[in-house]
Amino acid sequence: MSHLPFALRPVPPVASVTPMGNAGGDHALLETVRRLLRQPTGWVALVLRLSAMAPPAPRPHHRRVARALLQDAAQRHEGQVFAMPNGDLVLLHRPLGDSAAVLGDTLGRLLRIDAPDPALLAQVWTLSDAAEGLLAYARERAQEAAGAAHDDDLPARTGTVDAIDALIGRPHVADLLRRQTAILFGAAEHGRASLPATPLFREVAFSLGGMEAQMAAGDAGPASSLAADPFLFRDMAARLDRHMLALLPGQLDHGGPLDLAASGMASAIAGADGAATPLAVHLNLTLASIEGAAFQALADAARARGVTLGVEVSLLEAYAEPAAFARALRVLRRAGCALALDHVSHLALVLTRPWLLGADMIKLDWSPRLPDLPVREAARLAAAIGQAGPHTIMLRRAETEAAVRWGMARGIRRFQGRHVDAMLGAARILACPAAADCTLRQCIERAATATAAGRRFCRNTALLDAGAPAAQAANRPGARVSP
Repeated sequence: MSHLPFALRPVPPVASVTPMGNAGGDHALLETVRRLLRQPTGWVALVLRLSAMAPPAPRPHHRRVARALLQDAAQRHEGQVFAMPNGDLVLLHRPLGDSAAVLGDTLGRLLRIDAPDPALLAQVWTLSDAAEGLLAYARERAQEAAGAAHDDDLPARTGTVDAIDALIGRPHVADLLRRQTAILFGAAEHGRASLPATPLFREVAFSLGGMEAQMAAGDAGPASSLAADPFLFRDMAARLDRHMLALLPGQLDHGGPLDLAASGMASAIAGADGAATPLAVHLNLTLASIEGAAFQALADAARARGVTLGVEVSLLEAYAEPAAFARALRVLRRAGCALALDHVSHLALVLTRPWLLGADMIKLDWSPRLPDLPVREAARLAAAIGQAGPHTIMLRRAETEAAVRWGMARGIRRFQGRHVDAMLGAARILACPAAADCTLRQCIERAATATAAGRRFCRNTALLDAGAPAAQAANRPGARVSP
């Protein structure tokens, strides 16, 4: 950042970051502003509104980058950085030209990807002529309850590794698994999805949210630390793989929610030849696990029972280990398994061209920002979808009708997310003769559970496993994507 004006000044002692509480109804920012207003010298405040970023932002790296830049400015300008309860950061420093405006512009450009309006992300107040605005902001923050520490900025505790092993190594590890059905729509009609929707595959995965909740209640520290440490997260993924691949073979032919051969086998559902066929199943695995003997054994057992198995691999891991990805792809091709690239943001789709990796499916992450992208950025995304082929794209985390509408308008027909879960649940409720005593929420939760206990009150588990009523499941395609 040597181009910034404050980079030319000598470096004074290290500035601190002051966390905000609300003890006594006041906090340090408000008191500091009031004190500075009694002095003749002018001061400048830069407010970085991280709280205004589009969820799930601000992420840990957003705060780290912002803090580093603000602390650097504070060091060079005899200033101080205040961390607010709502996540905002405030820099108070002695003025030097337009350094605050330049820093605010730099931060806006760095964080613009996750900011609905980067121009509003950073605001500069000069105490000599705009003190009321800063005072009003400080008073508003003073009225807020003290915020929890941003634990995802901190490295994971050493005890977390042991806690993970204890959690996923327990006898009832299936409690941590969740099932979710992805669907394929017909052609769009007037911008709306054409019904019926066809179940495409069922993803079986460990629920990170469930693990986080249980670990947060234990001694391993806040669960957000799992995602904050990429090395720990990768180690955890490998451990989860081992437990998943050890658990699933023992569930075959038992008819439970984790019996891959029973998934989708409702008596009322049949393919074009009149024979019921299992719904394809997708698993999230690391590259190393795909090459292991445990996966090969599961793939052989699934194929013997007519189950089409798919594997989902993180795009980041695929690019981080290209040689291992190439080997894993060969293993999957020999086993007749589909490959999906997971965790693909719209920026990754545009910048990295993941379709060149040869996967059968690209799972594009939905973001509420997508409908409001700038024209130029939206055009680039549309071009990337066109190059990949809309038939290879699945919109992941389709949590709202707006997500489905956005995807359909761009030729995407494959969706997965809570809105899809609700649609399938509603279809089951309408078609199920035993639905009188069930609510929509209960039907959705029972379809997602991976244990018999979680759906013990359902009187039509075959329909739960089918994903959708017979009219919507007929002529179901395989997991492999075709143009």
